[in-house]
Amino acid sequence: AGSLFRVLLVPLADAESAVERRPDARRGVSRRPTFRGRVLVVDDEEAVGEFMRELLESWGLEVVFLPRPAAALALMESPTERFDLVITDQTMPQMSELELTETLHAIRADLPVVLYTGYGDGLGAEALRAAGVCAVLAKPVDPQRLAAALAAHLPTAAD
Repeated sequence: AGSLFRVLLVPLADAESAVERRPDARRGVSRRPTFRGRVLVVDDEEAVGEFMRELLESWGLEVVFLPRPAAALALMESPTERFDLVITDQTMPQMSELELTETLHAIRADLPVVLYTGYGDGLGAEALRAAGVCAVLAKPVDPQRLAAALAAHLPTAAD
């Protein structure tokens, strides 16, 4: 009666040398990206917005998170506020589809907007471009894809 388990442990030196022999092991696969800039995150789901804020801050960015699109628009219209990029959820109860991104684009046409969505590819490329969207990411957001989208529009810490 009972269970018998047998655990085999590899000595640390052997494990490290095995990892170093893997061709992709020492490339930037696990390196954390580092950026410079100020980012506005807008998402009505506070847990998602807070996660995004923490992730972006760990990458060196200054982040403001707002759960309401109206508050984000009011902040963007303030002459003392300046953001380098906006990351927003596509669907929020206070605004429809691309209403937030279109309004942001009207306030500041050069502002890159990264949109993430859980609803697939329902929007056409032309509508996205017209609304100022520079990248669309599927939920759950893959950090590597997010980093690639940011790298196209924000300076890195090395720049």
